[in-house]
Amino acid sequence: MCRFNPCTNRYCHYKHEDGQRGKFQDKVWTADGSHVSDRKFVDQDTVEELVVPGAEENAAMDESIA
Repeated sequence: MCRFNPCTNRYCHYKHEDGQRGKFQDKVWTADGSHVSDRKFVDQDTVEELVVPGAEENAAMDESIA
């Protein structure tokens, strides 16, 4: 039997009583649907904006030359 209560070692090889194991939230599946991939944008009806790195600098330089 493990002597620690709660046991926080997720790889502990000893036996544990009910409720003795620590909670490992990153390893527990829950059905509440609060996963990061379930997030949505605030306004779903807007057009997606394409952002290209360095495009603002090139646009600013083109305007200053013209």
